[in-house]
Amino acid sequence: MKGTRLPRADNSGMKINPFTWKQLDALVETIRKNSDPFLADVILVLGYTGLRWGEIRVLKVRDVQLEPVMRFLVKASQTEGMQIKYPKSGKARHVPVADKVKPIVLEHLMGKEPDDLVFTTRSGAKLNKGNIKRDAHWKKLSHGRRLHDLRHTAAAEWLRHGIDVLTVKEWLGHSSLVMTQRHVHYLGTDADIDALRKLNR
Repeated sequence: MKGTRLPRADNSGMKINPFTWKQLDALVETIRKNSDPFLADVILVLGYTGLRWGEIRVLKVRDVQLEPVMRFLVKASQTEGMQIKYPKSGKARHVPVADKVKPIVLEHLMGKEPDDLVFTTRSGAKLNKGNIKRDAHWKKLSHGRRLHDLRHTAAAEWLRHGIDVLTVKEWLGHSSLVMTQRHVHYLGTDADIDALRKLNR
């Protein structure tokens, strides 16, 4: 039994509760006005790029490609209190940066060296999830969503805007297409209507 490889856990039933980008924009604007524009920046970037929390914490300036399009080279992750993790395959992934958040990223790059972190606290420390949620009043404003639902937000909106599921899988860094397809199932009726519209043309 020692050498037996167990199958991966089935996370297909995991709850997905994304924002729409319209809802996210409204939330971010509230945080920007009533709390801290810096916190609003971080939350918006998460919701438009699908980065994991641990990934945005260790994203370095050298990992931001500016030309011909802005992309993040995502190759490490670190949650609070843990060692930095790298993909077991050793393979990094590229995540495109939408025009909506490109000016925010450029602002956070200003005056920094290649090995500096892109997003830090105002004092230059690594981001802390607990502090972000507290200072942004996340519990009050998110209507029961987790910060991780910002990743689901990006995935669902990419699919809703017509990005094919295989491309979304690569952008998210999913090891299995099954994980990405959870977002297709979540879209449900809207996706079905859109598909039928194409079939009936």
